[in-house]
Amino acid sequence: MLSRPKPTVKRIRTKNIPKELKERAQWVCWLYQYGTERKKPPKRPYDPRTGEPAKTNDPKTWATFEEALSAYEQDGFDGIGFVFTKDDPYKGIDLDKCYDPDTGRTERWAEIIIHDLNSYVEFSPSGTGFHTIVKSNFKLPGNDDKNTTRKKGNFEIFNSKHFMTITGNVVGKAKRIRKVEGTLRRVYEAVFGDEEKPEKGKETLPGRQGRSDEKLIKNVRKEDEKLNDLMGGKWKQLGYPSRSEADQALANNLAYYLGKDADRIRSVMMQSGLKRKKWERTDYLQGTIDKAIAHCKNTYSPDSGTGTISLIPAKELIDKKIHKEPFLIDGVMREKSCMMITGITGVGKSTVALNLAASLASGKPFLNHGVAGKNRILIVQSENDDYTMKKRLTGIARAMKKLKTVGKNVFFAGNPKGDPSLRGDIHDANFQNELRKALEETKATVLIVDPITSFLGSKTPENDNVGIRNALDTFIQLVSNNNGSVIVIHHHGKGQERDNAYDARGASSFADWARTVLTLTPKKTENGQRILRGNWAKTSAYKNPGVTTFEILDDFSLNVVEGEETVPSTRIKEVLENNGGRVGSQNELVRLLQAEFEKEGNELSESTAKRAITRAETEGVLKQVKAGRGKPQAVVLV
Repeated sequence: MLSRPKPTVKRIRTKNIPKELKERAQWVCWLYQYGTERKKPPKRPYDPRTGEPAKTNDPKTWATFEEALSAYEQDGFDGIGFVFTKDDPYKGIDLDKCYDPDTGRTERWAEIIIHDLNSYVEFSPSGTGFHTIVKSNFKLPGNDDKNTTRKKGNFEIFNSKHFMTITGNVVGKAKRIRKVEGTLRRVYEAVFGDEEKPEKGKETLPGRQGRSDEKLIKNVRKEDEKLNDLMGGKWKQLGYPSRSEADQALANNLAYYLGKDADRIRSVMMQSGLKRKKWERTDYLQGTIDKAIAHCKNTYSPDSGTGTISLIPAKELIDKKIHKEPFLIDGVMREKSCMMITGITGVGKSTVALNLAASLASGKPFLNHGVAGKNRILIVQSENDDYTMKKRLTGIARAMKKLKTVGKNVFFAGNPKGDPSLRGDIHDANFQNELRKALEETKATVLIVDPITSFLGSKTPENDNVGIRNALDTFIQLVSNNNGSVIVIHHHGKGQERDNAYDARGASSFADWARTVLTLTPKKTENGQRILRGNWAKTSAYKNPGVTTFEILDDFSLNVVEGEETVPSTRIKEVLENNGGRVGSQNELVRLLQAEFEKEGNELSESTAKRAITRAETEGVLKQVKAGRGKPQAVVLV
């Protein structure tokens, strides 16, 4: 149909063009328009179906990818293009005249933008520039109908009602189209914002993610010597055995200072002295950054101690409704929380932890405390083999008369040999992935780690507060997808047989992290019983139950010797007396008890209340009687 000779342009490589673009009927063909005064002839879009000029605001003049490709191959068009609209998530960026095909050199400003956006990028038809496509909700400032594109120098961004030529001649390996909300905004502001003129001889970076990060890192480097050395490329002087470990250390530091923003981290890393050819491998650099983000739990806030203060009236705080998660263990530990069991070596921590696992899996009480329903438990432990674990857990489950339920709801993370014990490094991405898969497969809502020190790795000593906290928080993060809780087992220091939570060996981060701590200390007896004193600590958010004394029986189950009940029988007697010695039903008594606890700012679960009522009946405090045929059961004071 068209006889115009086709100029020399890069051949279209269809297999590299993103599938998601191919699936949209937003394609046109295009031709160079000669006879203009411009040095570079403009491109005009054409309808692939009719050969007539296309309109970028009229979908009727667009076609499918297959139709556009067929017209290009058969009708002499110079190329094909994709039309951007306000209804699709895509933005196109044209980096013009920034690549020399003869030398293979890319101008620095374009190189940084490409690395910052890290999305699909291809050579332009002329081969002297680049086109990159990203996903973003970012809108150009002003009226959407008018501000559909913006250009400055050799940088142009397409928002809608414009088409961009597509060649499929990708730079490096083909990449997916990435969503880059914050990064695109920073690129835009860096290019079009009010920038100072660069010093003579210095290259401007139109795509740099922003002067704010540059200024922040510059200021931080003055205070953080390690970061300063890493940014300067001094990895040997810092004692790192390899450059890869230095890369990870730099990413870890930047994750903290740059709010765990992968795009900002990548941008700053590319300006460091550690940059090398290996970083051109997207999988390596992205993997390093992903790992840093996964380990980073706290981020830097320059206004944490200074700056604007927001006044909160005490009345507002008093009247504020605070959401509280339900109890996982009545009175001491809530759901979506974390707990530590600690004591000296050999005191029985692992056995106590197994009893707790069986209680949480079966719904049976743990040390006089009711538990929330039947939970799925994943145990990650390193100290006991299959024979020991089978013997202990079987004895505990049989004592509870819940052998099948415990067997169904408790899982072990085993080693390749099938033994229910292993060691690992929670800082290692592969170990995290394996643990994540195990949690997803079992749907566990409680993760028990015994002991925690077996999973810290060789590079995190027990006295490393930051490393310990990051490790503990990583366990929380892994189980958070299941809305779960974490229980860790840890050792006391040598000779420390007190029941202080902060006697746990190593960093104070252990006790700081735990919302609930159960410390175990042996209690001497004349007949050789294995009696333990269990002190509940850090439960000030609830009613602190104090101390529970219990023994470990021959079948490894626990028997409470003495300990304060959550609902003493005397409390139930008092409630009945205040109601004339009689209430209409057990459920009514439960509601009355819950109301009493609520007045004190505490909570009482229905299961714990009913268990206390049953105990009070056994002790002869009350009796449950039928009020008559067809009438509900009544509870009366004896």
